Amino acid sequence: MKKRLHRLVATGLFISIITVCTSCVKDIDLDQAEEFELYTSQDIDLIHFSIAQNTFVNENTGNLETAFFSEKSVIDFFDEDFFQSNLKEIRFLFGAENTFSQSFFCRIRFLDPQDQQLYAVDFSIEGSVDGSTVLTEKEVLIKDSDLELLKSGPFNKIELSVELIDNGLPVEGSLDFKSTALYTLKLP
Repeated sequence: MKKRLHRLVATGLFISIITVCTSCVKDIDLDQAEEFELYTSQDIDLIHFSIAQNTFVNENTGNLETAFFSEKSVIDFFDEDFFQSNLKEIRFLFGAENTFSQSFFCRIRFLDPQDQQLYAVDFSIEGSVDGSTVLTEKEVLIKDSDLELLKSGPFNKIELSVELIDNGLPVEGSLDFKSTALYTLKLP
C-alpha cells in the first residue's frame, strides 16, 4: 500500500513537471517598455465660501436687497509650460450645502488672464423644504477638446456666482460652497 501511494505521488509529480515545462508561454515583448506611461493625480482646493441671509437681506428693513453673490479665484500654475504640456484631464467637484428654502442658480466660469470666458458650467442648487441641509453636488470632467480650449487661453481664473431664486418665502438660512480640482498629469 505504501509503495502504491509512493508510486502515485511520483507519477503525479512527474506529470506536473512535464505539464509546466511543455505549457504554452506567451513571448515577452521588451519593446512594450517604451509604451509605458506614468500618470499622477493631484487635487487642489478652489473656491470655498459660506453665506447667510444677511448677504441678501437688509437687516434694517428685512427686504431682499440683492439676489446675487460672486467670488473669483486666481489659479497661477495653470500657464506653466510643464503643466500645459503634460495635463491630461481635470475633474472639478462642486458641492453646496443649502438650508435656505430658496434654490440658487450657480454659474462657474473659467477665464483667461483678460477675464474672457473660455468655458462655463451651470447648475442648480436645491432649496430646503424644512430648513435641513440639502446637499447638491456637481462633477465636471474636462479633457480632449475642452481641455485644449482651456490650455489655449490659458485658463488662470475661476469665477463662481450664485443667484438666489426668490420663492416668496422669508430669506433665512445658510449656503456653504466648496470646490476642488483633481488634475491628472502625464509624467515625462
